[in-house]
Amino acid sequence: MAFYLSNAHLLDEEKRICDDPEGQLGRSTTRALRTIRDRIPLDVFGIDFDVDAEGRLVFYEANATMNLFSTARKEVPNPKEAGDRLKAAFQRYFMSLATRAGKI
Repeated sequence: MAFYLSNAHLLDEEKRICDDPEGQLGRSTTRALRTIRDRIPLDVFGIDFDVDAEGRLVFYEANATMNLFSTARKEVPNPKEAGDRLKAAFQRYFMSLATRAGKI
C-alpha cells in the first residue's frame, strides 16, 4: 500500500495501459499477447509479462488461478473502467455457459 501511495505514477500508467493497450504497449506486444491467448486452452486466465526496452514482450507466466480483480484498499485507486469491463466479460462468459447448458 505504501509503495503505491508513494508511486502514484504507476497507477496512472496502469490506467493508460488499460484504456489503450496497443497505444501504450505497442502493436507487436498486443499481437503477441493475443497469440498467447489464442494458444492457451483456457477460458479464463491471467498473463504476467513485461515489455523490454526494445518493445518486445517478456512473458513470465500464464495461469488460471490469478486474482483478476483488485483487492487493494480504496486509497489505491485501480482503473475502475477496466474492472467494469472485466466484470461485464465474466457476465457474458457465464451467460454463454448457461445458455449452452440449456439453463437459460
